[in-house]
Amino acid sequence: MNCESVVERLAFYVYGELDAGEGEALEQHLEGCGECRDELERERRLLGALDGRRLEPAPALLAECRQGLTGRILEQAKPPLGAWWRPAAFWQMVSWQPIGALALVALGFFAGRLTSTSAPGIPQAPAPAALLAGLSAAADPSARLQAIEDLRRFAHDARVRKALSDALLKEANPAVRMELADLLIAHRDGDLIGVFQSLVERESDAYISARTRYALRAMKASEGTF
Repeated sequence: MNCESVVERLAFYVYGELDAGEGEALEQHLEGCGECRDELERERRLLGALDGRRLEPAPALLAECRQGLTGRILEQAKPPLGAWWRPAAFWQMVSWQPIGALALVALGFFAGRLTSTSAPGIPQAPAPAALLAGLSAAADPSARLQAIEDLRRFAHDARVRKALSDALLKEANPAVRMELADLLIAHRDGDLIGVFQSLVERESDAYISARTRYALRAMKASEGTF
């Protein structure tokens, strides 16, 4: 095993996912390679930080979901007025209800297909410029997170990634910074190495710092600016 193949397998090794032969070969390489041992320690610290991080949903979101779920359950559990005491009506409702649900699903599918392809009057999804403007102007972190989610499909555009990287370095909320960093790191854009290096120097969040350092090493770049 050479250094490159060892580094590619370190995460699997830490989690015990390698078979006996691969694990033994990797350990033999580690015995004689100090650089790979150092990389293993960094990998353990990174994975430990990832495993130890708990993402708690916002209380308002939990309350909204619970309220909506309760309402749907009550709505579906409520029988039609006066239907239960009529046997014929009861059996008619039981036998036709699954067919009616299936018909509604099919109708919704075909309606979505038709409106997406043949209704020019329906507003289209927001353009990247509008989403970026919303990301910059939104005071509520949850609104910025939604803007980032909507921008994922445009992240292949280098101009969008540049705007997102500018937002990353200015962002004060750790949760929003984490989403921006994860989105940009996923694309491994060499033009953003300087952004990641600047982020490492100033980042206070352990997860984001570890994630960014890992990305820089994967891109064969130094972790600091010179």
